[in-house]
Amino acid sequence: MASDNLKENQNVHVLITGASSGIGYQAALRFLNSGYKLTLPCRNTITSDQLIQNLKDDSHIDEELVEKIYMPILDLADLNVVRNCSAKLIQENHKIDILILNAGLQYTGAKEPRWSSQKFELTFAVNHLGHQYFTENIISLIQKSKSPRVVITASEVHNP
Repeated sequence: MASDNLKENQNVHVLITGASSGIGYQAALRFLNSGYKLTLPCRNTITSDQLIQNLKDDSHIDEELVEKIYMPILDLADLNVVRNCSAKLIQENHKIDILILNAGLQYTGAKEPRWSSQKFELTFAVNHLGHQYFTENIISLIQKSKSPRVVITASEVHNP
């Protein structure tokens, strides 16, 4: 029965932002161990290299399957990078069955605001604006799925 689920899950494509740590990492690890096809965008190659090593260390599957994870560069703080990553995903034309918008920043106690490349406050840019723009750009890939899902994780970051 478990092997049937693994085979079935291989046809389900999950994209998770913020998979390099926390909830996103735990979700990626569970999806990986359950046989799902994964796209795990990372802010830069340093983050993607560390993520792939952590998944190899923590997963219970063949290392070759971990190597098949697609890790495009996606810095949600820069709308130009969001557009470029989206265009690359659109060009590759893979359906996305489950989109998990999880990446986020929090600068508790910062005395001065931080700014994105386009001069938006950084927490807003990454946690909201970047995700919205990314989703709008790849909506055609989500619509290709027979039963698409969009999941948004949240925290107390904006709770006054």
